Amino acid sequence: MNRRLYLPLLFAMLLPLSMTAQDGFSYQAVARDNSGAILTNTTVNLRFQIRETDASGSLVYQETHSPTTNIFGLMALTIGEGTVETGDFSAIDWGI
Repeated sequence: MNRRLYLPLLFAMLLPLSMTAQDGFSYQAVARDNSGAILTNTTVNLRFQIRETDASGSLVYQETHSPTTNIFGLMALTIGEGTVETGDFSAIDWGI
C-alpha cells in the first residue's frame, strides 16, 4: 500500500470516534455544613440541571446523585450518569 494513503486512512478510521456523543463529565466537591464543617462519610443528595443559554433558560436536562463523602468530605461523580429526572443527556445541544 502506498505510504501516502496511511495518514488519510488512519484519519478516516479515527474520525467517528471523535464524533461520538459525550457520555458525561467529572464533578468533584467537598461537602460542608452551614457552619463550614466538613461532612465526612456522609451521604449527600445533589441535583444537577443543564439549561439553555443561561441560569434562567429552558430546562434541558436534570439528574440527581446521592454520593457518600470520604474522610475528607470529598465526593466525586460523573454528571450524565445520575438518576435522570428530565431530558436525555446524549441529546443535549452543547452549542446553545
